[in-house]
Amino acid sequence: MKPSDDKIPEEMRNRIMEQMPWLKNPNNLIPIVNPDDLKSLYKLQNDLVAKHGQPGKTVVVGGEVAKRALSPGANLGDLIYRLGWIGQLKEWSEARPLEFPWIHDGKIDDAVFKALAILPMSELPPSGRGPFPFDAEELMGLIKKESEA
Repeated sequence: MKPSDDKIPEEMRNRIMEQMPWLKNPNNLIPIVNPDDLKSLYKLQNDLVAKHGQPGKTVVVGGEVAKRALSPGANLGDLIYRLGWIGQLKEWSEARPLEFPWIHDGKIDDAVFKALAILPMSELPPSGRGPFPFDAEELMGLIKKESEA
């Protein structure tokens, strides 16, 4: 979700636009990413939470730290946006483990990272509400295809 421009200092706005150039795109299409980068960023976040996490506190991965875990040229904004859907998929897998068996016991199958990396998706509407910004059936199909490969 795009923050209100009037509440963001210009320097920060420029950094956001640099990391999330799709915010300028009228169709708000999120570029595909390297699934290995998604997996690396996920691992980095989980390692930091395990090491420094406290109940009720948020652990944030700094941009420079994250970039060291990613392949050259990886766009952190694209990765963060796509990785943000992991939480929703975890909830889905807990609610419907037979329908969504690719996340189990805290482990995420590679097929999920591969599918999230290439799934066509757009930005959430400014309200942050509404349907998924991607086709859930297409996501399921991609995960199934990747898990069978």
